[in-house]
Amino acid sequence: MTVMIVSQKSTTKPNIVMILLDDMGYWTLGSHGNHEILTPNIDALAARSLNFKNCYCVSPVCSPARASLLTGRIPSQHGVLDWIRNGSIKSDDDRPVEYLEGMLGFSDVLAGNDYYCGQIGKWHLGHSYMPQKGFSYWTTTPKGSDSYYGATLYRNGCEETIERYLTDELTDEAIQFVNARSEADRPYYLSLNFTAPHRPWRRDQHPPEFWDLYDGCNFDTCPDLLRHEWQINNGIYPSEDRTEMVRGYCTALTAADAGIGRLLDAIDRLGQTGNTLIILTSDNGMSLGHHGIHGKGNATYPQNMYDQAVKVPFILSLPGTIDNRISDALISHYDFCPTLLDLLGINETVGDNLPGRSFLPHILGEPDPGREEVVIFDEYGPVRMLRDNRWKFVLRMGDWPNELFDMDADPDETNNLIDDPEHQELANRLASKLDHWFVAHVDPVLDASRQKVFGRGQLRKIKAAESDARNFADDWFFQSSGKSDAGPNL
Repeated sequence: MTVMIVSQKSTTKPNIVMILLDDMGYWTLGSHGNHEILTPNIDALAARSLNFKNCYCVSPVCSPARASLLTGRIPSQHGVLDWIRNGSIKSDDDRPVEYLEGMLGFSDVLAGNDYYCGQIGKWHLGHSYMPQKGFSYWTTTPKGSDSYYGATLYRNGCEETIERYLTDELTDEAIQFVNARSEADRPYYLSLNFTAPHRPWRRDQHPPEFWDLYDGCNFDTCPDLLRHEWQINNGIYPSEDRTEMVRGYCTALTAADAGIGRLLDAIDRLGQTGNTLIILTSDNGMSLGHHGIHGKGNATYPQNMYDQAVKVPFILSLPGTIDNRISDALISHYDFCPTLLDLLGINETVGDNLPGRSFLPHILGEPDPGREEVVIFDEYGPVRMLRDNRWKFVLRMGDWPNELFDMDADPDETNNLIDDPEHQELANRLASKLDHWFVAHVDPVLDASRQKVFGRGQLRKIKAAESDARNFADDWFFQSSGKSDAGPNL
């Protein structure tokens, strides 16, 4: 199904603004019922948009998730299997490495169809200095995380140090972008990639006007549970400073929400709300005490696939075309690329043997027989996940335990049924389905299950099908508990 979607208020291609948050789990949404985290602008956007309750990232850590969203490929097809540890440089010969070199992203296709493409904010896919992937306007952060004050930005190859609050800087640049493009004769695509609510979360990293909003908050939606036995010691798991850490996360998200409100107001003042497709999502989720975990997929070893880590917001707004409603359809970020091109009437693809399927009929409220039985798949190194309308099955290579959860009866994933004799046939059937799916889609050279992916960061591009210990960091002791001794969790 390929149709040209335009707003009822316009006969031109819509502008597109994609707002990508960093580590924002679905559970944080006020529209989902979170009564503590203050996001009034996201809530207002959700109130007039299509909201997906069951959108899953492709891998619960930054770089692989972002690469999959951009290319429609799973990590074992694009080769970004862990967060890129060394930022923009640090390859075998100390030259910048473009991890997705030679692969098309949907931004390449948009640029080839008369869209002016702008990238503002976090990239975290290797080489960040110069425009790539069809982008003509280019402002990026050089690595996965940075201070909110004194951050480094690359603007078309020129390095700058930004003393003001980074979220405000990125927001203001996005507003300047839409203002400058408002009279252009070409539609635009703007990718605004906040670093929020990613760490750092210290009080001195965020404006007091947002920090003070959480005076007296109990943070009941961030449970203080017994530490999970797989939680690694990576500088995130809190002790007496837990409240400050949780407060910093919420503060960063509220500050980003304020920026989102300012950007949407700017688009409205230009009279372009009716012809601007707004997309809001996050690269991956985040646990803040849920299951006794603080962090995302790599907060534990082995990596975890709890919904707090893999389930993300997905909000679509285009007045006059997309109705306001809540959808419980299962979708994946790898479905986004074909869906966007389908929505725009662009009969092109970014590659072969891609796993995603367009869910445009669902967006339009039309029958979608091709998605009657939907199964979502995730992967993070040696850990793979299958999610269908009822069950979540997690397969771990080696001696680590698998998991089976009944998501209808046990949405909090507290009762692992993997050893229940009554569920053995089901577990075997789901394992077979998962195996067949990955066999059909994995590039053998880039197969994550054959690489030593520990969640500590990717050091270089994959060059061979054989597992190479030089590809990934493993700076902890594995002999006993797999607990990390040092380093950030990005």
